[in-house]
Amino acid sequence: DTPSQSLRISTPLLQLPQNIQVVTNEVLKDQQVFDMLEGVQRNISGAQRLEHWDNYARINMRGSQLTAFRNGVNVQLSPWSPLSEDMSMVERIEFVKGPAGFMLANGQPGGFYNVVTKKPSGSQKGEVTFSLGSFDTYRTTIDLDGKLSKNGKVLYRLNVMGQQKGSHRDFEFNNRYSIAPVIKYLIDDNSSLTLEYTEQFSQMSVIGSNYAFSTKGYASLPVNFTTAEANLSPTNINDRSMLVTFNHKINDNWNFTAQAAYLYYKQIGQSMWPWGIKASNDSFMQRGISIWDALGVNKNGQLFVNGKVKTGAITHNILAGLDMSHRDYYADWNQGTALGDSLFNIYNPKYGTVPSSEIPQWNRQQNIRERGVRYNNSYAGVYVQDELGLFNNTLRLTIAGRYTTNNYINPYSGTTNDGKFTPRAGLSWSINKNTSTYVVYDQVFLGTPGTDWQGN
Repeated sequence: DTPSQSLRISTPLLQLPQNIQVVTNEVLKDQQVFDMLEGVQRNISGAQRLEHWDNYARINMRGSQLTAFRNGVNVQLSPWSPLSEDMSMVERIEFVKGPAGFMLANGQPGGFYNVVTKKPSGSQKGEVTFSLGSFDTYRTTIDLDGKLSKNGKVLYRLNVMGQQKGSHRDFEFNNRYSIAPVIKYLIDDNSSLTLEYTEQFSQMSVIGSNYAFSTKGYASLPVNFTTAEANLSPTNINDRSMLVTFNHKINDNWNFTAQAAYLYYKQIGQSMWPWGIKASNDSFMQRGISIWDALGVNKNGQLFVNGKVKTGAITHNILAGLDMSHRDYYADWNQGTALGDSLFNIYNPKYGTVPSSEIPQWNRQQNIRERGVRYNNSYAGVYVQDELGLFNNTLRLTIAGRYTTNNYINPYSGTTNDGKFTPRAGLSWSINKNTSTYVVYDQVFLGTPGTDWQGN
């Protein structure tokens, strides 16, 4: 009925001038969803999953890729990040459709999804699950929740997961583990400090080997087709994050929240892409393989206040805050070569024809910060929003504005450093307790670097 605290707004979902849909932990359990890649978007109208690399969740909505948030923090370092969250540590996923100035300092206009992780509840409980399935799938999770001190001021939550998983495609696998401890300290009746650490690791088959190409059209290759070989080295991905949240209840009407987050993403691996199909015989493909190492560092800071005041018969839900972020992403895909010869028959593939001595060994002597391509995005945004409740809150008028500065460095397209004010206005009317209608006007602001033919 209501959004999570990390969405910063306390208005019930039915009364908001925004389309927000929530996938709960109960739904995720019922559907046996293991991670963000396993059909979470089927619960959301208009959402499509486009990615098929088995490491990050690319979900599109309203014509653009949804920006990835975790606990209200923008965790997207690049179009190919973050590592998809494992559902063992997830309490709910909130899909916000369209521009949402109360959250986005910058982001795609289609919207974003916010993964809310499990927090201590103060109750003493625990759960252990074991799952097994087709293609050598084995998975165990542990969820522990309770108190670390007798006086109940120090609470904890611990989620641990281990998984081994194969695939319907030959030589394809994704073995993972995750550890997510949370400690919450209740300073007094009005204040709390929460420390949350998340570590996820994924070892997966070579990225891109599940691409299927054929001149004969869709579904002309079997479902187990792959361009990979059994002796190719896997790709290893580490995704670590630290989140510190301070909450303070100023009085019965006002609350203050401060968050600081640090995210670290490291990928060591390789990817495959066909170099071409023979013109004389479209059965034969030349496979290509290249290095794909990546390093991402994301630093975020957030301050915001929520308040309720009343002027005559009008109620005010006020939100004001500050967002800051600095994101660096380094990628190395600059080393590549042919894999095997040009006689790989996609309709009658023979595997094991590439000896280990011919598998390329990539040069990693230099640090990835030196050999990789750097992308950088830094932004700061300040915003104020007032939701005015009229006629006993049956009619609500939202007026808001955000000013965002955005610095974007792209080695191929150039650099931008711009600032812009973006307004937000919404009107929501409760027809009855089960039905409301709304109209909203909002904008997002994105830096768009580019170069002309002269490199300017």
